Amino acid sequence: MDDYPLAFISRCLDTKHLYTRERKILAMHLGGISLECLLKKTCFLYHGITKWGERSVRTGVKITNPKHRLYNIVMLIGSLHTRVDANPSIMDAIEKVQEPCGKDYILWRYQGVEPLQADFDAWYTSYQELLKWLLVQVKTL
Repeated sequence: MDDYPLAFISRCLDTKHLYTRERKILAMHLGGISLECLLKKTCFLYHGITKWGERSVRTGVKITNPKHRLYNIVMLIGSLHTRVDANPSIMDAIEKVQEPCGKDYILWRYQGVEPLQADFDAWYTSYQELLKWLLVQVKTL
């Protein structure tokens, strides 16, 4: 079974370590995964489930795994979805973390050419903004 809370913490630490060493591809890949883990952990708590395919205690609807799409996970968390949609800069940050330099964060693991430093720095700024914002939001869902 996936351990989203521990994976979130570990991948955040990995992302920061890789960023400071300019390991761009892996930092962007693991940065997306870290936020995916935070959102999936939040989704489980929000719906009172322990695995994908269970019915939400809030809605009675079966919750299916949204895979690696950050916004799709957000859409499963009703009050978070409303907050994201009301905040264009956060929506922009989600898009930048989901697709750094126009390529899905999951697919970066197959790339050999590093992005430009300016693009990498812009990605990291979006990643940090989104991470900080989500950490505040999940406390009040």
